[in-house]
Amino acid sequence: MTIIEAMEARHAVRRYKDKEIAASAVEGLQEEINRCNQEGSLTIQMILNDKDVFKGLMAYSVGFRGVSNYIALAGPADEKLEEKLGYYGQRIALKAQQLGLNTCWAAATYKRGNCKAVVGDHEELICVLALGYGATQGFPISRKPCQSSATWRMICRNGFERGWRLCCLHQQP
Repeated sequence: MTIIEAMEARHAVRRYKDKEIAASAVEGLQEEINRCNQEGSLTIQMILNDKDVFKGLMAYSVGFRGVSNYIALAGPADEKLEEKLGYYGQRIALKAQQLGLNTCWAAATYKRGNCKAVVGDHEELICVLALGYGATQGFPISRKPCQSSATWRMICRNGFERGWRLCCLHQQP
């Protein structure tokens, strides 16, 4: 699966199968996490077989079920941390999709105090990515087609149609 195919296929998944992640997928994802940590000077961690983080009313009320694996997005506290973790977190989410796994971003709907990630004194845990084999592959968000944009003709005329379509994949309606 190419990165473009992963972008088109990836949707937030909140319900997961009770199935252990294949060793090859864990290895491939850990390699990407290591690259992201090195490039971004971060401490992103993959936590496996931990059902305590997505227990509770908040997680249940937004539909999280069967989550026992997650990626903890953390790093040195600074004004750019959220932006860096957003970029590297999405890279990891797309790599997971390429490996046949599903993900969902979670910021306020998990139990931060139950998170097993090791976070240093001058570091901050921003959010987590639920991870695993989804009960479904998620559902696309209903939105206007890219062609309805006022800039569509200009974009196509200048050869940027494919990039514009990718931008439209996950824009809010």
